[in-house]
Amino acid sequence: MLLAHLADLHLGYRAYHRLAPGGINARERDVALAFRAALDRIIELGADLVLVAGDVFHTVRPSNAAIADAFRQFVRLRASLPGAPVVIIAGNHDSPRAVETGSILRLFAEIPGVHVVDDRARRVYLEALDTSVLCLPHNALAGGEAVAMEPDPEAGTNILMLHGTVTGGGAEEKLRFVSEYGGAKVEATEIRPERWDYVALGHYHIATELAPNMWYAGGIERTSTNIWEEAETEKGFLTYDLGKRRATFHPIPTRPVVDLPRLSARVRPLRHVAEEGEPYGDVASAGSPAESSSGGAARAPEGVSGDVAGTDRGDGDLAASAGREPGSGEPGLRIRGWQYVSPTELDAMIRQRVESVPGGVEGKIIRLVIEDVPRELFRELDHRQIREYKARALHFHLDARRPEIRRVLGYGAPYRRRSLDEEVESFLKLHWQPSTAEIEAERLVTLAKKYLAEAGRGDDRDPLVESGAGA
Repeated sequence: MLLAHLADLHLGYRAYHRLAPGGINARERDVALAFRAALDRIIELGADLVLVAGDVFHTVRPSNAAIADAFRQFVRLRASLPGAPVVIIAGNHDSPRAVETGSILRLFAEIPGVHVVDDRARRVYLEALDTSVLCLPHNALAGGEAVAMEPDPEAGTNILMLHGTVTGGGAEEKLRFVSEYGGAKVEATEIRPERWDYVALGHYHIATELAPNMWYAGGIERTSTNIWEEAETEKGFLTYDLGKRRATFHPIPTRPVVDLPRLSARVRPLRHVAEEGEPYGDVASAGSPAESSSGGAARAPEGVSGDVAGTDRGDGDLAASAGREPGSGEPGLRIRGWQYVSPTELDAMIRQRVESVPGGVEGKIIRLVIEDVPRELFRELDHRQIREYKARALHFHLDARRPEIRRVLGYGAPYRRRSLDEEVESFLKLHWQPSTAEIEAERLVTLAKKYLAEAGRGDDRDPLVESGAGA
């Protein structure tokens, strides 16, 4: 017997406020087409039993269009495979919290050969196949109902189908991220897959094997809370051959989702800051504008704040580290001891990433994360070009993240604590911005030292008056 295992259809899912021909949301249409493609393949394979392990719809109250299309597709499936019953359970997305609300899934039970379990645990016996399917919908697991997960000793084939998160037994290592919140948890020790012919799971959106006969089918499209985690995984459904005890994953075509390699707009700490004795810790070596993989971006050393105060422009060290001659091109941005690429350079980095997408960005869902982007730098980007990317793609998300602020206690520093004179001199030379060109920074430093010296001696004379008189 060949069974087909679907899960997490999420029909009626909408996103991005982009419309397809006919006025339907583009992503809602994508999910509907993926469902049709899955059923086409199941019909082609000639499955003997079809299992749908929850979350048929994305919401408890889907649109009329989504309901009508789903009904037509299940009718088509039964007409094409009249000997293959369909068993559907409810997931957390299509299970109403109020009992009096009722489940839209009960509509499908009106189709001959379609069995729906939407509330309490129930065993469905399929006489023609001599198969018992123990169905555990979301409400049966989340409501605290005591369920005996035991096979039917009278049935020739026993299948367990549930919608939830399996925990224990090494499942956490295989379920690498939370694709959906709100699911009920089930201990692997309660399931014991060795007692069942097959265990069909729903809720986790990536096809995953927990045991040779226990699988999450995954979703048919990318509809989870974090689609970027699923960008490189195929979507589809499973078949399981009970005779050969072998599972097969069948991918279906979906809209491309591309999570581009991350960038960092930060170049490195300014060398002269460390030379002045600034307690910023180790200074990064010179290099090209930093690129980071996931979690690999450059971070501020201990004690460095990413606040965008005290900015100035310069192109010497930035030009060298960016691969061009000092004094050429647009100057970079200096912010509190860190140097960043210039807006022109960052525009070029963004353009290079976007143009690297195979087949172009048209119609795709794309994200580009850029770490360590101060507000001053983001404002100067070529936003007209960014708007063009957004127009060409179905969705283009430029995720510009501010520099990380890290604060530590002031003990255990590798440098000695500076004197008040040194602190003042460092501030006036490196951070303070003169309000007019007439102010001489060196003279101001000399005057500040004189003030501090006079204050330390307790002298009542006014050095400012004396300095003015002698000038």
